[in-house]
Amino acid sequence: MWKYEWKKLLGNKAILCMIIACFLLNGFFIFRQGEHYDEEKRCSPQQIHRIYKEIDSVENKLEWLQKEIEKEENTVDIDDHSRRSTLIYVLESVNERENYDAYLEGIKSQARRISQSALFSNTDAFSKRNAEQIPKKYEKFEGMSLEIADSQGILLATQSKTTDVLIVILIVLLSYFFISMEREEGTLAFVRSTKNGGRKLGLQKIGVILSGSLLGMLLLYAQNFVVVGSLYGYGNLGRPIQSIDGFIGSVWKISVGQYIFLFLCGKLFVTCVFVGVIIWICLKGKNILRTSAVLVLLTGIEWGFYTKIPSNSWLGILKWCNLFSFIRIENFFQTYETVNLFGYPVSSVFICSVVGGVLCIAFFTQSIMCYEKVSREEYAQKREKRKREKRKTKGHGIFFYELRKVMWINGACIVLFLFFFGYFINVSSEKIYFSSDELYYKYYLKELEGPMTSEKIKFIQEEDKRIKKLEESEESFEKERKLQCKPAFEQVKLQAERIGEKGVFLNEVGFSYLLDQVTFMKRVGMLLLIIILAFFQTFVMEQIAGMDTIWNTIPDGQKKIKYQKWIILIVSVLVVTIFVEGIFIIHGIKEQQLTGLAEQIKYLFEFEKFGTMSILFYLFLRWIFEIFAGVGSLIILAIVSRKVKNTATVILISGGIVALLYLGMRFVFI
Repeated sequence: MWKYEWKKLLGNKAILCMIIACFLLNGFFIFRQGEHYDEEKRCSPQQIHRIYKEIDSVENKLEWLQKEIEKEENTVDIDDHSRRSTLIYVLESVNERENYDAYLEGIKSQARRISQSALFSNTDAFSKRNAEQIPKKYEKFEGMSLEIADSQGILLATQSKTTDVLIVILIVLLSYFFISMEREEGTLAFVRSTKNGGRKLGLQKIGVILSGSLLGMLLLYAQNFVVVGSLYGYGNLGRPIQSIDGFIGSVWKISVGQYIFLFLCGKLFVTCVFVGVIIWICLKGKNILRTSAVLVLLTGIEWGFYTKIPSNSWLGILKWCNLFSFIRIENFFQTYETVNLFGYPVSSVFICSVVGGVLCIAFFTQSIMCYEKVSREEYAQKREKRKREKRKTKGHGIFFYELRKVMWINGACIVLFLFFFGYFINVSSEKIYFSSDELYYKYYLKELEGPMTSEKIKFIQEEDKRIKKLEESEESFEKERKLQCKPAFEQVKLQAERIGEKGVFLNEVGFSYLLDQVTFMKRVGMLLLIIILAFFQTFVMEQIAGMDTIWNTIPDGQKKIKYQKWIILIVSVLVVTIFVEGIFIIHGIKEQQLTGLAEQIKYLFEFEKFGTMSILFYLFLRWIFEIFAGVGSLIILAIVSRKVKNTATVILISGGIVALLYLGMRFVFI
């Protein structure tokens, strides 16, 4: 049975191509991550690796780094901060490791302050108990010295979010192929006729999915280690794990080599948890649409728990015993985290291991027992479906039946309703917070927003004199407080110089939020996902039912049906795109208090080359782009449906193609 199941998987060209694509994408993104700049430090792994090679033979590394930073401050062009930023990053890292004893002493001091503070005496028993427990975890490291070495190889190989996403995609691919596609083809209804019933067959199916997922996970991370090792290496694998950047707070007394081994073991365990959950959902889902919707809903709920619940909250167990927490297993090695369990601190590693093990056993046991039950339900559903098909229905026009088929029978209206509701709640409840510099900038906008005038120019000149006068005065607390507006004023002054005397002063902070390309591409990705989920059955169900043959018996039948169908689909895309962009723009204008949408976009710093185009017209072009992207995804669905004729395969292949095109768009536009 194992042999034939694997043969069936390897014989499916569509699924096999998607699995190969996962490995190609993983390799591409691992190479690309080596060139990316860190958002905070503004330096890339390649630059950090180069600095570590320079200081490898230097005896006093801290002194050398400080001198290099001073040299860069005096000689490097103001627009080129790459080397200086990299030197600062390495200096902080080296300083942290050379002062490890001071770091340990700081943990003890902080714990003592919390334990002795009256604030925690009665009101927060968890914090007090946690503070008493933490220093004991670090006692074993006293006197330990850390090795100074480049950590980029270890970090890139083990902290790739793309690899984790691709592991989940592989699990979903295998689960859909062995469960959802067989359910759709009707083979699940015949499980009862097998010699040993559904349980043994279900055990074998689940075994293939699990072994395939574990193998895929190991191969993806093997690819990571091979690629990153050839680029940066891993240094001395015998050095303590605390020598890795970001791991100085670890309570694991292990080497880097042992960390890699335990990391891979943890990933194997987490893969088992994901396989159990996804298989159970696939078995419980009545069809591919419901299964996909439940997976998306579960992802949203888990993400909400993971990002919104504080670590020390009494609900912290929902944050830590969470699919997102599980898959980022390196976080468990970086520092000592505890879960608030009825006021008592419990190690997050312990409680997540227990919960993960229980989930594995529960979901796999339930799935094996459920397999035969699902086959009986499939048989009953087929009988009920035949009865419904025999019932007579009142006649209506072609448009009515196409609308009913697309929006109701295929479940598009349910997906769209849930999306509209969730998106509206998410956007309307979003609070936009401003930094002190942005608040000062908004204060200046009250005087300057709108067409530039002589009065506004005079205001800027007088404010410039006032700030310079403050800078020349004697040091005082009052001076520091009053000069907090200087960064915002410098931005205002540069903006005024750029737009000139005949320009228009616009709210750059507000419009940077409204016109941000990254958030726009995220909305495009969300739009494409919803269109795939809502309409993936629209074409393939007709191919499965052989409707082409029936249409050919009606004069121009195929043209009439397709014409009505595409009208419904294009109007649906228009409605979705108007809703997505409209809600976001209205919310942005309201929260940022924006005016001047009819003004030329060239008065904004990032859009100086756009000529006389207005901001409204730019927003209109973005909407047109979304429409083309949405219609393009529908065309891909139609083409794939004609070739595949299987709903599970259609959603996987179409989703894969659209995802690749989306990644290409992000690469071009961001």
